[in-house]
Amino acid sequence: MMQEPAKFRIQTLFYWCNDVAPMRHFYTELLGFEETYYKSDDEVGWLNYHIDGVDVVFMRGSEPLPIQSKWAKQPGYQGGQAEVSSWIIAVPPEQFDSVIARLQDAGVPSYQVSPSNNQFFVQDPMGTTVEIYAA
Repeated sequence: MMQEPAKFRIQTLFYWCNDVAPMRHFYTELLGFEETYYKSDDEVGWLNYHIDGVDVVFMRGSEPLPIQSKWAKQPGYQGGQAEVSSWIIAVPPEQFDSVIARLQDAGVPSYQVSPSNNQFFVQDPMGTTVEIYAA
């Protein structure tokens, strides 16, 4: 019997940041990600999420990193200026309004005043453009 060839998949994505605490607030408290590991002390800043089979890891850099001030170019909206990495985060439609309300109440920088077409664009604490999408 022939075995199917092994499938490639992304296992881990690493993102450097200036401080894991604001990243934790954004991704855990405001977006509702379930964290799998968190440590922030003088030696280590590490925040981990396991999302749909992929580990997303935020690590505190040893030197201050630049915070993106421009919105990323994306096909989903007009107005992005920077050719930098960005995210689309799919949320269940029934949770979309509550996620957007938490982001707005927290004063997170947003590209638009109100959600449209089940999309809402915000920036995380490092300035990464994050599209919240009701999927």
